[in-house]
Amino acid sequence: MNRAPLESLSTMRYMGRVEPDPSRESASRFPAFHPLLLAMFPPLTLYAQNPGGVQWWELLAAVGATLLGAGLVYAVARRLYVSQQAAALATSWTILLVFGYGLIFHLEGLLADWDLPLLLTPRTVLPLWGGVLVFGLWSVGRKGVNLRVGTQCANVFGVCAVVGPAALVLFDTGGDVSSLLGNDVEIESVGPIDLESAQPLPDVYYLVISGYADSETLSEEFRIDNREFLEGLKRRGFAVAEQSQTNYPSPELSMASALNLCYLGETIGPKSQYYDLLQQNRMARELKSLGYRYYHLGGPIDGLRTSPLADENYRFSRMPSNYTDRLIELTPLAAWLGSKSRRVQMQEKFDRLDLLAKQNGPKFVLMYIAALQPPWTFDAQGNAISPRTAGERGDAESYSQQLSYLNRRLRHAIDDILEYTKGDAVILLQADEGPRLIAEGNDQQSRRAEWERRCGVLTAVYLPDGKTRRGVAASLSPVNTLRLVLHECFGAKLPRLADDSYVWQGSDADGAPLFGRRLPLTEVDQMEATTAGLSGEGR
Repeated sequence: MNRAPLESLSTMRYMGRVEPDPSRESASRFPAFHPLLLAMFPPLTLYAQNPGGVQWWELLAAVGATLLGAGLVYAVARRLYVSQQAAALATSWTILLVFGYGLIFHLEGLLADWDLPLLLTPRTVLPLWGGVLVFGLWSVGRKGVNLRVGTQCANVFGVCAVVGPAALVLFDTGGDVSSLLGNDVEIESVGPIDLESAQPLPDVYYLVISGYADSETLSEEFRIDNREFLEGLKRRGFAVAEQSQTNYPSPELSMASALNLCYLGETIGPKSQYYDLLQQNRMARELKSLGYRYYHLGGPIDGLRTSPLADENYRFSRMPSNYTDRLIELTPLAAWLGSKSRRVQMQEKFDRLDLLAKQNGPKFVLMYIAALQPPWTFDAQGNAISPRTAGERGDAESYSQQLSYLNRRLRHAIDDILEYTKGDAVILLQADEGPRLIAEGNDQQSRRAEWERRCGVLTAVYLPDGKTRRGVAASLSPVNTLRLVLHECFGAKLPRLADDSYVWQGSDADGAPLFGRRLPLTEVDQMEATTAGLSGEGR
């Protein structure tokens, strides 16, 4: 067996003399800038998918972090490899493997479609991934490897990797990259609100279930009969707004509007504006001025993850934004730094809600559950399921099963709140938007019909002292829900606004608005009933 020492070991510097390799000597004069380019590739690629949905500081922070990581890897590699080019190639190989790790798990859904019984888990993938990483690092250090050709190929690949996302951003913005910074749109101010500090102050629970459709949509699109759950709410003293529609079928816009008691102008502004509105929302500020404690059980929507106003935040991720969460999920670091699964988030939030119900008030609890939108992660009993199982069931069946479990947990939570507060509480059960999926076999809806499906939402209200029945309109929408609470329970002179639904022309692949493009907002009732999908429309 040939036991010739490898150049990859730094100890070669001291273990006798080795004849110089001409190919490696010439490579030392060829620049290797590919590690820098490949370090920028992952954050730029994610950014290019929806530039307006990522704030500029998030992109700069992500690029800075990946460049720093690449620099640290190169510093270590430089100690192990004699040649700078070998160290650079080892660095690029490490970057590709690190950010390609998370992509492996996306194969499971594809394999499920092909009916291949392969279960991908970190326990099975990590050893294979580690073996491939080590093999590549070993191969780079072998004698006889032409570093010049390898460096040239890596440089070309790195340039293409960066130019591609940059070109997508230029195309997406029409060449006007400055438009991504955006200018705030004009939003009508609510003005001062005079609240009565009546005693005792009722606890206020705002439970938001993203994607919870109204009864008509559930029946027509998914063949789900939700009457038992709604009748149970009514027996508990709730009023159900049967004709409720969201004001904006987008979590950021809908929640910013609801929590700030106002509509959001005539066009879509930059995402940073809605981020600020959510972070400093009017409802929390008003209730805190009366002595309320604010418990924020937020969700994956930027601006709703945590709140600086909250006395207590539920934290489900160490990352500051959805964008950085997605970046970390591509790497093996997701096990330590990534966000908790939506199923785990949901379970922990309901458990925390049960404990909060037993605490003395007054308190304002905002709980956001994102469990009725893909990816599907649990069944009707709340047990975790694999992507393969979810793929076999399909969207409609998965939605139905997760809705069934959510209904049971909501009933339990509501009963606890009513028991411990003796009915002296405000409980708001509402969706920020309807489901983004279309039931199987019904993919030829008109544009207007698809928007209407996205706009129909669950809204149910419980107010103390019998105030529920006299103050809830059938068309109550999110912008008026908290206005109703302040009017009925705190004496605020807030008139009811029109219950309108506004949509836009121009969406990303998930149907979310392209922020910062000054897209005009149009009432759903004024849209033409032409056949067209929402995803990518108007880009």
